[in-house]
Amino acid sequence: MKRQPHEAQKEEDTQWAALLRQLQGTHDECVLKQLLDQTRGFVFAVTYHYTRDRTLAEDAREKALIRLARSYAKIRDPMQLRWWLRKTAKRFAKALVRPKKLKLVLLDDSQWEEIYSRQGASPTPLELLMQEDTRLVFEKALIEALPKLPERYGRCLYLRVIKRLDPSQVAETMGISLASVYQYTARALPFLADEPAFKELHDEMSK
Repeated sequence: MKRQPHEAQKEEDTQWAALLRQLQGTHDECVLKQLLDQTRGFVFAVTYHYTRDRTLAEDAREKALIRLARSYAKIRDPMQLRWWLRKTAKRFAKALVRPKKLKLVLLDDSQWEEIYSRQGASPTPLELLMQEDTRLVFEKALIEALPKLPERYGRCLYLRVIKRLDPSQVAETMGISLASVYQYTARALPFLADEPAFKELHDEMSK
């Protein structure tokens, strides 16, 4: 007889709870790895539900699992692990897709035009980064910010801006489509908005 979905979930919750109790009592790395492996699929399902992007979902999943590895001792009721994972995964996923208050490279074209009107130019964010005179100014701040980006986004932006490869060369180097190059580049820019180094540069350039 086929088990009902809620019965299968209850059985899985019981298995997770048993592992968590064992982990809290022994702090055994093998038990931790087993727990992370068993919950990985569920956590990804949650993060993908909120991001609808595999790369972002994988990044949020890893953050949630790292949080579990660091905080498992604080979970009071092992039977509530699924609820804890869902809450944690949701928070990390929504943090990656939440609109940010744009202060630097994410200003829209009209805002860039206003800032640079005295210079008679209105570059887009990526065009600004690609310009030779401003690229060198932003390069140090960009390199410092890259490790904080999802890996594919950071690598794409690095190849475009720092290595000066054109989109087709980036696509060939990374083994992705040309459309993905444009997508990853665009999605990388929001992560830079709150970086202190970029804020300082923006304040200087806006005077």
